[in-house]
Amino acid sequence: MRDRKLIALVWLALLLSALHTGDHVVRENLGKPLTPASISSLMVSAFIYAFVGLGLYLYARGIIGPRYGSSLAASASSSACSRT
Repeated sequence: MRDRKLIALVWLALLLSALHTGDHVVRENLGKPLTPASISSLMVSAFIYAFVGLGLYLYARGIIGPRYGSSLAASASSSACSRT
């Protein structure tokens, strides 16, 4: 059985994060006019939201397990370390 509290908390965190990004867009904190750097920042955010949302959906349906999130975190941390 899937942990419904965990799923609800991660959906809530995803929603709040998306609202935070939307707030930056509305307040024009990304730069005016939009530059390629700000657009690429929005695209990365959208990709992350889609990836996490897909993982939550598949986890709730029982198709994937908790390794999906841990492999995502491991790949993100290893790519961040290689840039420094």
